[in-house]
Amino acid sequence: MLQKSELAEIYERQADTVYLVAVGYGLQRADCEDIVHETFLKLMRYAPVFESQEHEKAWLIVTAGNICKNLFRKRYRQDLPLEDWDRPEEAKTGEAESDLLSALRKLPERLRLAVHLYYYEGYQSAEIAEMLGLHPASVRRQLVQARKLLKQELGGEWE
Repeated sequence: MLQKSELAEIYERQADTVYLVAVGYGLQRADCEDIVHETFLKLMRYAPVFESQEHEKAWLIVTAGNICKNLFRKRYRQDLPLEDWDRPEEAKTGEAESDLLSALRKLPERLRLAVHLYYYEGYQSAEIAEMLGLHPASVRRQLVQARKLLKQELGGEWE
């Protein structure tokens, strides 16, 4: 069982990262906050032993991603029209979303997670592959495909 002080330290270090994972899935602010809450509840419930802060971060990112996927499955089963839940609020800062963020949200889920882990979290393809249970070449292919789609969406402005 995690001590209250340990949990508070992990929350301070990783809450923004977990929030950004949810933003990367195109969720509204309230949903992003719920994802953070549920992720840390899972951390409390399962109390995994982490080898390092990087391992801790990876566990939280993967857990948050899985919770986001479950949210989409739940909404899909409820048969809600996309326009009722697929249009995210403005980003955490309250500013209008950027073209890049908009383009990222249009990526397929599997590509979006690989892009987030690589570009926003700084993991290498081998590390991402280990986290997601994929072959490193598959992760690299996903990144190439994501860059191609982003370039098309942004009119060749993004490299």
